[in-house]
Amino acid sequence: MKKIPVVVCLLLIALMLSSACTLGIKVGDPKTNEEVIEVEVDIEDTETVETTEAETTEIESTESEETIITSVIAKGEFAARVIDIIPDYVLDGETPRMLLVACYQTKPFLLEVADSLLETVSKGKTYRFVIEEKALSGEALNLFQGNEKFIDNLSLNEQLLLFDLSIASVEEIEEDGMGVAENRITFER
Repeated sequence: MKKIPVVVCLLLIALMLSSACTLGIKVGDPKTNEEVIEVEVDIEDTETVETTEAETTEIESTESEETIITSVIAKGEFAARVIDIIPDYVLDGETPRMLLVACYQTKPFLLEVADSLLETVSKGKTYRFVIEEKALSGEALNLFQGNEKFIDNLSLNEQLLLFDLSIASVEEIEEDGMGVAENRITFER
């Protein structure tokens, strides 16, 4: 049995107690009963109490500085190519109800339009879609409040879905006219 682990334990106990003392250690060889190491260690009381002072300052409320938005009107337009006209499989699976469209250099998305507007749209052509002006209220207004920068960075189709915006009119434009519309939704206060 080695006595070295006992020595380490005694040193740790002495350090934890952190009181001034002298610790004498004798380590011997158990086979020959000869002393191999004899050490005296002085452990001094080095514990000093440090005090730190912290300054406390009140954080000014920014809520009073924010203006509460009472009305926001969402409107806009975009140009997109109609890739396909597909049925809404929830209802009957045959009647065309949804447009698969893609704006210039964007990925395609599904666009729901009124039945009267579906009759004027053809697959493979480019159109200018005008978004119906809508005053945001209730949850939509609360969602907009304080999140303007985040909402501005959302894609067009995400904004359409998020605020439940609908298409007011559709106008056919030339293939070169993809840059005619702004391709964005504006929120006016």
